[in-house]
Amino acid sequence: MSRRLFLVLLVMVLMLAIAVTVSADGKTGGSSGGNAVGFTPIVGSPLTINVAVDASYQVIHDGVDISTPGQVYPTGQDEADAGLFVWYGNYVLGPDFDNHNTSASNSYDAWANTSQSSVQGTGTGADPWIVETAVENTDSGVTMNVDTIYVNGNDYFRIDWEICVPTAGAASTFLAADFYLQGSDDGFGYYDAATQSVGGFNAAQDWFQIFTPVTPPTAYFAGYYGDVWDRIGDSGAAGTGFDNTIVNTELDNGGGLQWDTTIGGCSEFISFWSFGETPVLPPTSVALSDMTGQSSANSAGLVVGIVGILAISMILVRRRFAKSQV
Repeated sequence: MSRRLFLVLLVMVLMLAIAVTVSADGKTGGSSGGNAVGFTPIVGSPLTINVAVDASYQVIHDGVDISTPGQVYPTGQDEADAGLFVWYGNYVLGPDFDNHNTSASNSYDAWANTSQSSVQGTGTGADPWIVETAVENTDSGVTMNVDTIYVNGNDYFRIDWEICVPTAGAASTFLAADFYLQGSDDGFGYYDAATQSVGGFNAAQDWFQIFTPVTPPTAYFAGYYGDVWDRIGDSGAAGTGFDNTIVNTELDNGGGLQWDTTIGGCSEFISFWSFGETPVLPPTSVALSDMTGQSSANSAGLVVGIVGILAISMILVRRRFAKSQV
């Protein structure tokens, strides 16, 4: 082989290596080749929520350019780097990112799907759209049931998840995402102390996505996306966890919430996830907005918010009772 031919081949190999390790969005570490795990879309306005069978999410907003639709990395994929995680024993349980078409997350002890419903309900406040997803990890014995709930017209949706463990003990759960903010993979950390909401916003400060917990969290984090995944950990090796850090410099950002608890059998957690040109903080026990997502400091907003939450809760209770009778 001539020296010139060798150099040409070497350059081609290096170019191929770069193409594999850098995603279409320029994010180092992006990987491809998965078969896609599957999802059920809740198609509304302004949100379309792709509820994947492995407890991961992609969210599309009507107000975002169609060339960069997804609000979670990777923006052009139906399945993305966001979802629910659990520490239990020596396990770090999370979505099956290795089988997504593209992912820049770590590898976790993957959830396996046991069932997923079609979209139930009519999308109203009294009868919201709900997708019920059940996953398990047979090695750890942990199971999780997730209700994804959306009232059409809102800039936010609600996630209820119940974790069940085979033996009582310490556990932690996380809700986290690699943010993609209205066409930008970069942004700043966001935090609201009154509601313990955490998220991110873009450089122009005209687009936000925020997790607002209903179940009081133990900790939060918003910063470099890779730190989000490393703090949760990797398959078989828990990370350091979140430490209430908000990074206020512009970077490729992500964020999330952490709940530490002791589970005797099953425990439930609830959080909202919102999107918009201004911070949207959905109604929790602290009424900062009404059920339409508009600012409300009066008692009427509080009543509407509480009634909406109670209505959704009663629907879920009835459905779970019906299942238990089958």
